[in-house]
Amino acid sequence: MRKLTITFLTIVFCLTSSVVLSETVTPTDLVKRNGIYYKKLTDKPYSGYAKGKSKYGFFEEGSVNNGKQEGVWEYYWANGLLGEKGNYKDGKQDGIWKSYDENGQLAVKGTYKNDKLHGVMIKYHKNGQLYQKGTFKNDKRDGVWETFYKNGQLQSRITWKNGKYIKSEQF
Repeated sequence: MRKLTITFLTIVFCLTSSVVLSETVTPTDLVKRNGIYYKKLTDKPYSGYAKGKSKYGFFEEGSVNNGKQEGVWEYYWANGLLGEKGNYKDGKQDGIWKSYDENGQLAVKGTYKNDKLHGVMIKYHKNGQLYQKGTFKNDKRDGVWETFYKNGQLQSRITWKNGKYIKSEQF
């Protein structure tokens, strides 16, 4: 019986500790100082979950670890539809990010690495057709960028090298 009681108390302690450690606050309960999030009126970097209306009026949610955004974050329009979704790694955008218009239509899909655009970026017209496609390297356009009309027909092709314009073709 004593072992059972000790086991039970240990489980309860562990569960309550994890609940306290994974506190949820609203984004307006946090302040950002020198790139680190703190719970208001504290000097300890915040760790936990943030969920609710931001000071900008949209809804957001995601995890914060040692004051830095971590993992998947989602941002919602006032109408409740998803506006943006992407991943943070050590407080920096990392991986594929998707942005949606207020009607829920995919508007932009891009890749980040260490908080910089790095990889393919695709933009869409309101009708869902491809609008533009190109590549970023370290936050600079690089390679061939193609732009399309709403009907899907190629409009232009522009070549970039390390953020500098090289040439263009119109169709």
